[in-house]
Amino acid sequence: MNWALDHLTHHLTNGDTTNKYNYAFNETTRITYKQYSKFNWLSRKITKFLLHPVLQFSLTPILYFCFIQRFIYIIKKLKYKSKIQETMSMICFNHFIHNLGTFAVCYIVNQYGYLHLFILYVYVGQIIGYLLFFNQHTFNPPYIVKNEEWNQRNSGLIGSSFIQIPWYLKYFFSGIEYHHIHHMNSKIPGYNLQRYHEEVEKNSDMFDNIVKLSMTDCYNNLWLSMYDEDNKKFLTIEEADSELQKCKTE
Repeated sequence: MNWALDHLTHHLTNGDTTNKYNYAFNETTRITYKQYSKFNWLSRKITKFLLHPVLQFSLTPILYFCFIQRFIYIIKKLKYKSKIQETMSMICFNHFIHNLGTFAVCYIVNQYGYLHLFILYVYVGQIIGYLLFFNQHTFNPPYIVKNEEWNQRNSGLIGSSFIQIPWYLKYFFSGIEYHHIHHMNSKIPGYNLQRYHEEVEKNSDMFDNIVKLSMTDCYNNLWLSMYDEDNKKFLTIEEADSELQKCKTE
């Protein structure tokens, strides 16, 4: 159900601003510079606070994975109705079984006195996962176009990054750092992505223009908070404020 509704739709809409699904073209950077420029003083202060990396990347993962995922498909069924094939009763049953299993695991782990460690490990994993997902599609220059220009190949090769995970950590990420390939062809299993990438690099120029992000790049990208539609790039809050100040003085 998750693949059919969320992940597949994400693959069909990443970077497509006018997609037929009315789905967010970027799921982690939701506001635009134009929207931000129309905020009042208080709204901008709140935005700065909520989108600061320390808060965003510590609070959002736990809210999304630990709370929203407990019932999110009930809300999506109400919103999308017949677009989701599963019945409401089946969705509720799936949520019930999943939540029951989650609580059962926590109960059993707690019996052995390790619940606090288990929660800590899960929380750290959620943060790492969210950091990865953010950097897979939020970088400059971005691939963000209208539907008539969009295609899935470019959504992968230009709109999805190749994160330079250190070799000694690759085992823990199952190849998801090769996100440019995953978005171009999600049927290639994770354990074959590195070999596929190396073969393509050796025999063609298809990957010559892919976006490679170092660990430093990934860290710097965390401050990208909004999309500037006119200049076709992501901005930090500071850059947006600087642009607004220039407009006032001109």
